[in-house]
Amino acid sequence: MIDEALLRSALKDARQLQTHSSSSGTVAFTLSPELGTSSCRIGLNSDGHIVLLVPAQQTHGVKLARFHYMPAAPISFQDLAHGSWSGSYGFVACDVENAAQERVLLGIFVQIVNALDSGQDAKIVTGYVGAVRALFSALERPSQRAELGLWGELFVIARSREPLTLASAWVDDANSVFDFATSGHRLEVKTTTGAWRQHIFSITQLEQAQTADTAVVSVMTTEVESGTSVPELLMKSQNRLRHNPELQHAMLEKTVRIAGSSLGNPRRWDEDQAMSTARVLAFDSIPRPGLEPGIIDLSWTARLATKMESDVVTDNPLVAAFQLEAAS
Repeated sequence: MIDEALLRSALKDARQLQTHSSSSGTVAFTLSPELGTSSCRIGLNSDGHIVLLVPAQQTHGVKLARFHYMPAAPISFQDLAHGSWSGSYGFVACDVENAAQERVLLGIFVQIVNALDSGQDAKIVTGYVGAVRALFSALERPSQRAELGLWGELFVIARSREPLTLASAWVDDANSVFDFATSGHRLEVKTTTGAWRQHIFSITQLEQAQTADTAVVSVMTTEVESGTSVPELLMKSQNRLRHNPELQHAMLEKTVRIAGSSLGNPRRWDEDQAMSTARVLAFDSIPRPGLEPGIIDLSWTARLATKMESDVVTDNPLVAAFQLEAAS
């Protein structure tokens, strides 16, 4: 299986080839040698856009300002060192504006190549093309919520002992009251950059915590130029899920949908500080206000001790998936 580092290296070292397409005229591509066993290649087109060559498909193409998917075209390659050959191929071409967008795009391309190499039908390419389109559409939309909150959730998955457990609970949490949810169990991630360990909670969380085993991961970090971004944490998480392409794909789609335009210029936070300050707390230990009858909506900020030990939380598989790695 390939990873992002290999794909990035192949992109950097791509050989100069001339590509002739009966559908789109003569286009100059710089393409790598074949990746894996699926005949995919990565490179650049004459406009400097990143291109992934994929197996041909009988489906509809898409062409937008910064994104082009050609599902099938007769293409002839000429390599001055090794002669020439022809075949029917498709390609995905994308114009990325910065390193963060490139990282997310290469993450999608890694999933495409690995899925094809594992023997999946070439029809899966169409689904991944949809993810690329969603990426560029999301770049035009505002973020759905605070970037730091998304960073904290991805941090927990990326640094967990059992990323499969947490990633599955993350993408399946449809109600969004808690960040991670499985049957009977919840896990909420609270991340702060302040000098105090303080977090905001809601009456909805308080009510639902009464009917499920609920814990909180409290994380303190600082925004630093040398820190880790949301796209980087996403790629770390996906590298640990390389044997589950469907879950990788679901994580990518949720991240892109939530992050929106912030992917264009992501912020960076101190991952090492987050790891050293991460604490697991039982939800029942969080300070909360006394509620008078009839109150239906309320949020409050709870200030916790900056230096504290994790609570002993048993029988919650979401806590077990994260806590042991955090303590190691």
